[in-house]
Amino acid sequence: MKRKDREVCQEVLRLADLLEEELAQLHKQLNDNNLKVSSAMIESVIKRFMSANQEIAKVRGEIDTTVLKSEAMAVQQGFDYVVNAYEEEQVGKVLEIIQFTLKPRVKTWRAKVHDVIGPYAQK
Repeated sequence: MKRKDREVCQEVLRLADLLEEELAQLHKQLNDNNLKVSSAMIESVIKRFMSANQEIAKVRGEIDTTVLKSEAMAVQQGFDYVVNAYEEEQVGKVLEIIQFTLKPRVKTWRAKVHDVIGPYAQK
């Protein structure tokens, strides 16, 4: 594996970890009823997820990432649920979706990312 690909793998792992951290912060902000900050954080978390997937696409020729696709789709669906509930100003529903749907999906996706891409980040 080329050095550049290894660096991409390291970046994917970093983004996956940050995504999980930012999602926890978003959940806290919503719990504190800080809706203005939460709106920007939702956008930031979604962008972080998209960035991670764009980086993953860069190494698809080197690494079999097919197992990540279904996990990524589940996370994307969770984000769709959050955005829809947020647009309907249903903060309680957003909190519920984040806690019971999105956080577990992101955790599973992050673990798969570490399983699939992690070994290549260290070679």
